[in-house]
Formats: sequence, structure tokens, C-alpha cells
Amino acid sequence: MKFSLKLLLLFLVFFYSNTLFAQNEQKTEKTDSLLDLIKNSDNDTIKATNYIELINLTLYNNPDQAKLYIENSLRLYKKANNEKGIAKSYSKKATYFYIKSQKDSARYYLDQSIHMYLKTRDTLQAAVMRHNVGINYLQEGYQEKCIEIMDMNIAVFKRYNDSIHLGNAYLIKGKVAYTRGYLNIALNETFNALKIHENIKENLRIAEDMLQVGIIYDNLKEYEKAISFFEQSYTLYEELGYNQQKSQALNYLGLSNLYLKNFDLARESFQKALQLSQKIGYKANIARSYVNMGHLTYETKDYDKAIENFQKASALWKSISSSYNEANVFANIGEAYLAKKEYVKAIDYFDQSIALSNAINSPRALKKAYEFKSVALEKLNNLKSALFNYKKSKILSDTIYSIERTKAIDELSIIYETEKKEQAIVLKQNEIELLEQRVKVNNLQRLLLGSGIILLMIIFGLLWYSLRQKAKRSRLEKEKLNHELDFKKKELATHALHIAKKNEVLDHLKQKAEDLISCKNTSGYQQLIQAINFDLRDDNHWENFARYFEEIHKDFNTNIKQQYPNITSNELRLLALLKMNLSSKEIANMLNISKEGVKKARYRLRKKLEITSDESLLDLVIKM
Repeated sequence: MKFSLKLLLLFLVFFYSNTLFAQNEQKTEKTDSLLDLIKNSDNDTIKATNYIELINLTLYNNPDQAKLYIENSLRLYKKANNEKGIAKSYSKKATYFYIKSQKDSARYYLDQSIHMYLKTRDTLQAAVMRHNVGINYLQEGYQEKCIEIMDMNIAVFKRYNDSIHLGNAYLIKGKVAYTRGYLNIALNETFNALKIHENIKENLRIAEDMLQVGIIYDNLKEYEKAISFFEQSYTLYEELGYNQQKSQALNYLGLSNLYLKNFDLARESFQKALQLSQKIGYKANIARSYVNMGHLTYETKDYDKAIENFQKASALWKSISSSYNEANVFANIGEAYLAKKEYVKAIDYFDQSIALSNAINSPRALKKAYEFKSVALEKLNNLKSALFNYKKSKILSDTIYSIERTKAIDELSIIYETEKKEQAIVLKQNEIELLEQRVKVNNLQRLLLGSGIILLMIIFGLLWYSLRQKAKRSRLEKEKLNHELDFKKKELATHALHIAKKNEVLDHLKQKAEDLISCKNTSGYQQLIQAINFDLRDDNHWENFARYFEEIHKDFNTNIKQQYPNITSNELRLLALLKMNLSSKEIANMLNISKEGVKKARYRLRKKLEITSDESLLDLVIKM
């Protein structure tokens, strides 16, 4: 059994490795193909467009290589004076700096992109770029500005029926609600986003929505649900080849497993997340992975390793100016030293956490630092200072509780106000529909009045017109009769042609037979057969017939050949005879075949023309 299990594991590893290799090979081939197109093209815009494709392939996996492609696309678009292309290149440049955690540069190029899109009157793409500005506001704590941008963008995306970005806007609103602690509102907004993106099968957005749903469930302590959404999100990101997002999903997946005490699964997720983040150089994710590894090693009582991981995270948070995360990680280091009973070192890190937390006004981080500092001071027998710090942590705890309670009340208030707004919108829509109905009634009344006047004018006009039409109709009827007479003459001429052909052949055969009888020439039979064969192959009369036929039934052959390019000349003859509504016997005589042969020919023709058993071949031919 164990041996079979090992074989299965080896097979799965082999299959997964080959799959990844195939995917990477496909990406490499596509990259090489795009580079060849750039090399062989003389058109700057085409070159720049191919560089954009290369950026999309490499931005999240090899951002430094992507940066070179971005600079090339920007240079070529500027050379071609392509303003939309310049705007697109600026947006890619903003994403690059965002990945590199250089937020000021990212904001600058987003603003440049928005300016260029508005210059070209592309309101939709300007809204897409403004969406990214809203994300930056959310990360910097400017939640109201973020919501303002998202509400503005939702109106734009609805107007343009842009489901992808409409769902994205709802996702960000969910993230704002999550940041404020309104978890039920956050879950509702995020599910709105997921529903929109699932309807259009946009896998990248679905993965992002599922990741956020998992985060919310994690905060609601519904870890099993959270893990399910994290795993689905990771699978989609893996299929798409998005390493940055994969590392985020792995970090969250590891945390949920850590809360459930699934330490091995948590360790595996954190290690994979760290490797992916280091590969693409995304500092925030690297730091997050080290923090999570620190929590894991702390839980497994490997305090020295926990301190090492937290210190690595601290250096990274400092390098990208993330004070809130730095304050928290200082408290984590202090907690690890406290567990090691190195109380002085622990107090030093708690003080650093307190200083940073005060600077950024973070009551949660302050509460944690004061609480653990009081424990360390108590261990050092400094009871007075320990009590002072404990009281501070208690005050902060009450403040946080009050904030949480206020948030809960606010959330209920927001839900209530939202429902009121939705009801008001429905009422307003009903009022608009009523006004529209009234406008329609007024327009109908005006239309009826105008129609009455027009009707009187039409009646007088018709009386005058009918007098003229009588004379015209009599003339047209006469012309129609003449036309029909000409038509019948042509039909008669066609039939006469065939009778003449038959008589000619019969006379010829009669003469040959008399010659044979008079001269008793037995070898003459062969000549008779040859003469008959010659007459059977003679197409001159058919050419005359085709000419007359085309005069009567104009463009018949042309239309048939256009609809059925594979039609043969013999099949065209059969169609022409059917068009004349001749019987099978008549057709057999004219084509020098048996009635059974006509039947087979019609069957083959039906098959070629793809006519079902319920359809009539004759009806189809007559309509042509």
C-alpha cells in the first residue's frame, strides 16, 4: 500500500512538473514570436503594441524585464504621437512601480495616464486608471476618497456596460467596508463583484474576488470556508500564471491553517509564498511571508527562529515605509523575547512598537504593546510600572470595544440607509416611468390630431391618384399580356427544338438502316452504333437549348452555381428540365436515359443540394 502511494505521488509530481514546463515553454515561444515580430516590423505602432503584449506576459513574473519593454513601448508610442498608446504605457509603468512598492512613482504615472486618456476623450479608460488611484487611497487610509472614486466609476462602468471594471469597483467597496470593520457589508459587496465576474467568466477577477471572500471569512473565524475560497483562488491564479497573486493566496491559506493548528500545511503554504515573492522581488509579500513564518515558529515554540523571521520582516516594512506593519512586528519580536524570558529585550521592542503606534495613531497595536510590556515589567518585579502599562492597555481595550460597538451600529445604520436609498431609487424610477407614460400619451394625442389632418389630405390625394392609376393599369395589363405571349412563344420554340432533334436523329437512323438492308453490309452495324454514339455526344442542340432557356429564366444557371459551386453540367441540365416542369418520361427521352436513370439522378441531386425528405426538389427548383 505504501509503495503504491509513493508511486502515485511520484506520478503526480512528474505530471505537475511537466505541466508547468509545458506552460513555461508556451510562454517562451510566445515571447520569442513577439520579439521576432518586433524585429521584422518597420511600423512603430505595431512594434509598440507587441511590446505591450510582452509586458502583459512578464510584468508579474519578471518585472525588471517588463520595465525594459515598457520603456520601449513608451518611446515608440511617443515617436508615433499615439496618445492612447502613451496612456497605456504610463499605466503599465504605474503597475511596475506598484509591484516594486514605490507608491509615489506609481501614483505619478497613474495621474499621467489619466491625463492622456482624458485628452483623447476616453472616459472609460480614464475611469479604469482612476480605479487604481482609489486603490492607492485605500492603502494609504483615505477611505472616503476611495469610496468617492468607486461610486463615480460605478456610474461610468454601468453606462459603458463594462462588467469587468464594474465588478472591480464593487470589490474595492467591499475592501473599504472590510477595512472599516463592516464585515457583513464587505461580504455583500464582494459577492456582488464575484457574481458579475462569474457571469462573464473572467477568471482573473473571479480569483481576486474569491481571495477577498476568503479573507472576510477568515476574520469572521470561519476558517474552513476561508480555506475553500483561498484554494479556489490559488488554483485560478496558478492556471493564469500570476505569481504575485499566488503568493498572496498562499499566505492567507497558511494563516487559516495556522489558526486550525494545521502546522505542516501552514508551513508549506508560507514557504511557497516566500519563494514566489522573492522570485518577483515583491517586498510587501516577502515581508508578509516572514511575518507569517514568524507566527508559525512562535506557535511551535521555536522562539529564536520566530525572532529571526520577524526581524527580516521588520527591515522590509521599514524599507517600504509601512509603519503600521512595522509597529506590529516590533510587538511580535517583543512577545517572542518575552516567551524566552529575556524581559529587558522584550520591553525595548515593546517601546519601539509604542512609539510607532502613537505616531500613526493605531490603538490596536498600542493595546498589544502596553499589555505585553506590563507582563514583562511584572516579571522584572517592577509592579508600579506594570500596573501603569496594564491600565493603559485596559483603557485602549475599552476604546477599541467602543469603536467596535460604534462600527457595528454604523454598519446597521449603513445597511438601513442603503435599503432606504434603494427604495428611494425604486420610487424615483416609478415616477420616471409614470412621467414617461404621460409624455407618451401627450405625444399620442398630438400624433392622432396630426394624423387626422394628414388622413384627409391622403384621401383627396388618393382620389386624384386612382384616376391616373386606372389608365396606367390598363396599359400595364396590355404589356403584361404581350410579355406572357412572348414567353409562351419562347417556351414553344424550346420544345420545338427538342422535337426537331429527336426527328433528326430518327431520320438519320432510318437512312442508315435502309443502307444496311440494301447493301447487306454486316460491318455497317458498327457504323450505325458509332453514328448513334456521335448523336448522343452531340451537345450543339443542348447549347441552343441552354441559350433559349437562359433568355426565359434569366440568371438561373448563375444563381445555381453560386449557391452550389460543385454542381456538374449534367446536373444543371436536369435542373433546367425540372424547372420546365417536365415529367420523368419526357426528361428520360431528352437525356437519352431510362426513367430509372432519371430517378437515380434526382436522388443524387437531392443529396448534393442537401434537401431533406420533407422538402420538395421541384418546389426548390421552381423558386430559383
